[in-house]
Amino acid sequence: MLRFFFLVFLFVSADATCAPYQVASEKSAEEKEKSQQRRKEHAQRLAQLATVRRAEKLKAQEDLLSQYTDLVESKASIPRNEFQEQLQALDFKTETQLSEAIKALQAKVKLIKSKQQGGPEEPEEEKEVS
Repeated sequence: MLRFFFLVFLFVSADATCAPYQVASEKSAEEKEKSQQRRKEHAQRLAQLATVRRAEKLKAQEDLLSQYTDLVESKASIPRNEFQEQLQALDFKTETQLSEAIKALQAKVKLIKSKQQGGPEEPEEEKEVS
């Protein structure tokens, strides 16, 4: 056992003469170019993912909007109590809340589409008549 510790001590003391750390060498021009190319490819992949996520979000907003407008259109053809049940199933208490949600979703969808087409970032505020 003592021999083991002695051998370990000799091994460790031999390494003690080396520097505690090694200085990193400068990257060659080729390595820098490869690194820059990897960063560009990574940025392109992230941009593609962001585009896919925006499209999915737009699709979800459009689906929700069509669900709400379908409910409003079906109001005349279904009994009042069934309409109220469907309204409550969508977490709305009144028809006014539903129409406000529809207007908000229409504005969101319009804004998302205009951003995709490179339109203005800010939505145009409509003046309300009091």
